[in-house]
Amino acid sequence: MVKFLFPTAFLAICSLTTAMAQDDLSWKTAIKNYRQQIKTYHFADAYAGMNNLTVERDSWKQSRSLMMTTAQRLMKWKKLLITDLNDRHYFAPVRDKFGIRYQGIQSATEQSLSVKVPYGTEQLPWTKFRSETLISVANSFIRKGSPDAFARASLSQLAAAELAHPAAGLLTTVHTETAETTIEPLRK
Repeated sequence: MVKFLFPTAFLAICSLTTAMAQDDLSWKTAIKNYRQQIKTYHFADAYAGMNNLTVERDSWKQSRSLMMTTAQRLMKWKKLLITDLNDRHYFAPVRDKFGIRYQGIQSATEQSLSVKVPYGTEQLPWTKFRSETLISVANSFIRKGSPDAFARASLSQLAAAELAHPAAGLLTTVHTETAETTIEPLRK
């Protein structure tokens, strides 16, 4: 009877080990995809990727939840920036990642920014601009004393931190009740 239990237990352990390895791979792939989506300003895709992921480990559930919340806040930040650019435009000069100077930003869509050039406008993808440039543009629309100034500033802080290092083992959480931003380590 012992002879039959050992192979059964061994197969169960092998099966469990294989399942855990597959979970680890799925999790690592999801993190890699999340980072890529954040870096390319595809925040809705980053959210969807995490939302569609099934996780079993409690620490992963917490991390997944934080990343989904971060992606939602980044979606809100981008939506506000698009609205501001379409309604009020950005008249100061901006430079892209390659140092090319533009006379401002006329409008924006989910996929691109319409920048002013000497002969009109040109559509450029968001990824052509450094995150610091876009954060600066977003911050220019924050009006001190306006009802949404704190929320906008908080979103810009979050965007700056997350775009600099997406899910790099640390996630930025903005506490809207107090005016502080804290870094909380992810549990492994």
